Amino acid sequence: MSPGKLQLSALAAAAIALPLLTLPSPARADGDVLDRKVDVSLADSAPDQAFQGFARMIGLEAAVEPGLDGKVTVELNNVPCGKALDKVCEMAGCTWKLETEGKGPVLRIAAK
Repeated sequence: MSPGKLQLSALAAAAIALPLLTLPSPARADGDVLDRKVDVSLADSAPDQAFQGFARMIGLEAAVEPGLDGKVTVELNNVPCGKALDKVCEMAGCTWKLETEGKGPVLRIAAK
């Protein structure tokens, strides 16, 4: 894996493993984190767990609205973080936004 590249892996609905080869730098409010290239591999993952793991992977806090149902399965390689979030939200039937007010940036996930 190249330097600065992150990977998210989920093996089952009940667990998410985050094999990080490099730790992300803290997210800045200017949205640079959304341009960071990521690899995402989710297999039958619960949406709330997937988004919590995703947020940790990119150095953000997550606020996931309760009630997201179903499972998420997706394989994405070397895509901008924002595009990966779009795809996972498409599969989970939700929306995301990066809130930059308050203590620090928060990845907010809400049902459609």
